Amino acid sequence: MVTGLKPSWNMRPAFDAICALRRTCGCSESGAFRVFLLIVICILAPSYAAVASDGLDGARDIDQYGHRVWTSQNGVPGEAVYQVVQSADGYLWLRTSAGLVQFDGARFTRIEPTIEGAPFREAVRTIAKTKEGDLLVRGPSETIVYKAGRFEKLLPATPLPDGTVRLAVQASD
Repeated sequence: MVTGLKPSWNMRPAFDAICALRRTCGCSESGAFRVFLLIVICILAPSYAAVASDGLDGARDIDQYGHRVWTSQNGVPGEAVYQVVQSADGYLWLRTSAGLVQFDGARFTRIEPTIEGAPFREAVRTIAKTKEGDLLVRGPSETIVYKAGRFEKLLPATPLPDGTVRLAVQASD
């Protein structure tokens, strides 16, 4: 039993419902409380979804909203964009056919990573976010991270058997 709560609303109906569930299903008090919460969530979810979906006006066509398209003709380096990642600092990072590109919301900048003054001489094979939200960049043999405005090695160089990387994810350990 939860004690010490002094809410400003009447909790008696909720308490009665939990007790009735406990008696009906023969489960523990915490089990009955979980079932009660699940029922409340199922009841409230449709109304929350209706409020949350208020973002776009259903009476307007999508082409009536303002949008901007960027292509290689007006700023995006390279002909193809393979991946897009947003880092914790707010930048969008693109892995393109021209290499690594940073987008600040107005301009695209092709980035040539350097680690301690030495250029990163590998083709960028994949990009991802670290668990801290920094940019993770993987080449055929090296993994680097963009943190606090500069690139640094994350792991020692470890060539892959065929040099192909499709996806990179940082594990929690």
